[in-house]
Amino acid sequence: MGDALLLFNLNRPRRLIERSSLTHVASRTLAENTHRSEVKNPEGDRGTTQVNIVWILHFGRPPRRPRRPTSIQNDSATKPLVSRLALGYPRAMACPKSLGVCATLLLLCLPVAAKVHSVGLGGWRKVPYNAPAATSSPSPDEPTSLRVRPLVVDGQVKDWTTGEIHEITDRTFVARRAVKLNDALPDEAGAHWLWVLGPWLLVDRSSAHISVLHLPDFDPAVSEIVWFRDYAAYCGVNATGKHLYAVVSQLGVRRPLVAKALSQWTMDDHPTPACAPATWQRQPLQVVFHPTNSAAVSYHIFGLASALIEEGESPDEP
Repeated sequence: MGDALLLFNLNRPRRLIERSSLTHVASRTLAENTHRSEVKNPEGDRGTTQVNIVWILHFGRPPRRPRRPTSIQNDSATKPLVSRLALGYPRAMACPKSLGVCATLLLLCLPVAAKVHSVGLGGWRKVPYNAPAATSSPSPDEPTSLRVRPLVVDGQVKDWTTGEIHEITDRTFVARRAVKLNDALPDEAGAHWLWVLGPWLLVDRSSAHISVLHLPDFDPAVSEIVWFRDYAAYCGVNATGKHLYAVVSQLGVRRPLVAKALSQWTMDDHPTPACAPATWQRQPLQVVFHPTNSAAVSYHIFGLASALIEEGESPDEP
């Protein structure tokens, strides 16, 4: 009777499952195991299949063994992975590391708010100042003090400036630097501090970036710049120190727009100041230089496009 029942189970397993009073889970397990056994050995001995069916009906489904990897090479790079799979660790154990990596990448991709900087100028103060000797007999009208004020960035003093600033754009301005210089000789004891005029600084309010302007033929002791837009007009001394030049320079452009010799120049004997402040004219765009003891000379400037490049983000409002 038992053999007939087993043969009937092999030929018509679903009918037996439908008439059985087992649970749905046991019925599904019986059908899956029967189908797998028939597929693996369709023409072989059915004794193993019969024993499996009787075991499932009486004792339930046996526990599954962990599957071993079949296509992974057993080298040094994959040993940890093979051992983990061979021991039957669940695949979900690797999820925390994956989630951590994904979370880190997500944080890196999120937009970071730009830091807001505060740039300003402090109050005026007077410091001792000795103007460079322009002639063999210095004039008594030369100033003995210099008005300076600090350049403050994010609450810290970054540099010292003198004179008025010039606004280039709504976020960039230029200011003349004042330098506190040690004028002591090597054989003198202690420091001898002296305030002198320095180069011009370009300051960006948005990025708080400060850069020194290296203008062609600019001499801090001789040149007095008159700004218009991003143009600087001044009298400068060439590298040889023998000629006084009329110079027009534009920010962002390496070569000067105008560089014309005005007169001879000697370091020991020259007028002070070398030139009166230059005069700008908008239409047509031209600049007039007024060298001392010489006739005025004018130059036309062609092109109105600004070559200044401002780094960082632009303000939201125009």
